[in-house]
Amino acid sequence: MSCLNKIKIKNHQNWLAKWRTPKAMKCYSNKLMDYMHDDLFIQAGVGFIRESYAAAHFANLRCVQKVRLVPGDRPDFQIWTGYCVEGWEFTEALKKGRRRGDEYRSASKSNMGILKTNVRDSISSDSTKILDALKESTIKKAKKNYPPNTRLLIYLNTDDYAYSTPPQNIKDVMIEATKPAKDAFAEVWVLWKEKACPLWVQGIPVPV
Repeated sequence: MSCLNKIKIKNHQNWLAKWRTPKAMKCYSNKLMDYMHDDLFIQAGVGFIRESYAAAHFANLRCVQKVRLVPGDRPDFQIWTGYCVEGWEFTEALKKGRRRGDEYRSASKSNMGILKTNVRDSISSDSTKILDALKESTIKKAKKNYPPNTRLLIYLNTDDYAYSTPPQNIKDVMIEATKPAKDAFAEVWVLWKEKACPLWVQGIPVPV
């Protein structure tokens, strides 16, 4: 067993709550995931590790200067863009039947990012799965009445969306699926494969 005791959990949370470079936080989170292995998805109270990895990966893709987790309920993490601090909520969109930890374990082993593609589906199949995966989690977050200027990052947790699918088609589907959140958050982004996709800004869809 590689579970963390309460003292270790607190120490890790304290480290992640300080401003770090995206690279430093991603490396730290990777080491924690390697240490815990499957216990990461069994032990209660360690969801912050998954959040820290996603936040660091997102911040790295955005090329921002600093990132940190936020203690308490809201927001989940903040990024420092060099001009301002942005508060972000984090959620996962899971395909039905998907094992939550598959991509994280692949990412930790390969250090290639969150998502790994194995199966190439048709465009219509991809679209249906993305709609199903995003819609429910988006609606739940939109109902929680977050403070103004809160932003939403959705990690699309699936391994079978083909790179061969045209990006425009995929993004159109993502925009439609996340429409319930467009007025609830200042921005809505999806973290998908090695991409951070902006979908909505101030209620307006973001074109490719």
